[in-house]
Formats: sequence, C-alpha cells, structure tokens
Amino acid sequence: MKAVEWIEKRAAAATAPADQIACQRWLAFYFVWLGKTGGSLDHLKKAAELMAAQGMDVADESFLKMVFYFFMDKPDQSRQANDAWFSRGLKLAPAPFHDLLRSVHAYRSGLIDVKKGDVRSAKANLEKLRSIIPGLAAPSDRQLGQRCGDFLEAEILYLEKNFDRALAIVPKTPAPGFNALGDMADVIGANLYSNDLKARILADKGDLDGAIADYERLTVFDPKSESRLLIQPRFHYRLARLYEKKGLTAKARVCYRKFLDLWKDADAGAPELEDAGKRLAEIK
Repeated sequence: MKAVEWIEKRAAAATAPADQIACQRWLAFYFVWLGKTGGSLDHLKKAAELMAAQGMDVADESFLKMVFYFFMDKPDQSRQANDAWFSRGLKLAPAPFHDLLRSVHAYRSGLIDVKKGDVRSAKANLEKLRSIIPGLAAPSDRQLGQRCGDFLEAEILYLEKNFDRALAIVPKTPAPGFNALGDMADVIGANLYSNDLKARILADKGDLDGAIADYERLTVFDPKSESRLLIQPRFHYRLARLYEKKGLTAKARVCYRKFLDLWKDADAGAPELEDAGKRLAEIK
C-alpha cells in the first residue's frame, strides 16, 4: 500500500522524535486497518517507547490500544486498555475534565459490553453516560455525548434484535469521537469506528436491498461529503456476502477480490480472509 510505503520512508529518514512517534503511530493504524494486528501492536509499542524516552506521557497509547483491540474483536484486551487510559487520565487531567473522561469511559465500556453480548452491563454503562452528559461544561461535549449515547443505545437494540427501534435511532448518531484526545488519536479512532450499523441492521432484518445500498454508499468515496474517512476493507467483504445472497455473483467477485487485495498481508487465519478466499473460489 502506497501510504504505508511513504510512511516507512519518512520513518527511516526522520530524526526529530515527534516525527518518529507520528510515523510509528500511523504505521500502527495502517497495519491494523490492513489486518496485520501483530505488526500494528509492535509499531504502537515502538511509539510508546519513543514517547517514554522523551519523558512524554503515554496515556494516548492506552486509548489507541483500546481502539485497536476493539477493531480486532478482542473485547477483553480492549477493556483493559480502556480502564488503563481512564485511570491514567484521572491522575493527569484537571478536575474539571474528569466528567468528560468518565463519559468517554462509560461510552467505550458500553460498546465493549455490546461486543461481548452483555446487554445488562451495556445498559448500565449507557445509563451512566446519560447521567454524566448534563453536567459536561462545553455545549459541544454535551451534544456529542448525547449522540454517542444514541449510538450505544442503537447498538444495544440491535443486539436485542429490536431492529425497528434501532433503525429509528441511527439517524441521530455520529461517527463518535470525543474531544478529550489529540488530533491524531481522534482521527485514528474515527477511521476504525464501525459506521455500518444501519447496513448491519438492515441485513439482519432481511432487507438485503437496503443493506446493499448502504454498503455501496460506504464503499465509494463521495467528494461532496464532508467525511474524509477511509473505507474499511471489511465493508467490501460484507457487501460481497450480500451480493452473493442476492445471486449477484459478478459483483460479489469484485468485492471479494477488493477485500482480498487489501488484506493480502493480513494475519493468517483471519476468519473473514479465509471465508472470502473460499467463497471467491466457489463462485468463479
């Protein structure tokens, strides 16, 4: 991938610690995005080592590790990193920011609960988040907190198979990201966010045409959109599965090939990778 090649060249030439740290963080992001989880964590560890050598705090690295593990479908490790980030943040941040940190922690904890299938704990964290939001100092934080709460509620309803109620909430949800972190952590977190909730709901509800339309929207760059998020490779795989169910085998092959090309160096044994290769071979 060209972006990785450019960053690796920049990392090799960088002499300033700030540039070296930034390169390692971006490499960590692209590696996990491309399914290379081991290499991703190695680069994140290298960034943390460089920061520690400069006497910098590494709390952001715990946040990124939480996001990475969540993307890797490793909720237990994600929770450990989330708790570590929160504990460190409370020690470092001034008291007026503690409620904002608590809201982020409750929100992320709730999403981890959903990934583990723990509805009761997810609802408890949603309730905690809702209770914190009115006391947030900045109107923008209260607004974003409310929208993130809506997203968590929609994910819980989806888990409960209450598809119609979940769909009704989706338009109110953002691509979540609180303002408690630096720009790089925010951008990385946003690009690893699963913004395909509507498509997943429609697919499980049996509305394949609606799910296909939404995944088609998510897998095409729209220059008119304000969003500049990267297209997640897994979306091509999920769209291919839907095309295959509809009997649109030519379109399915294109999407499977796109996914397999993006994840050609992904971890061996990745479920989506193995399934895509098997299905592509079967529908030729």
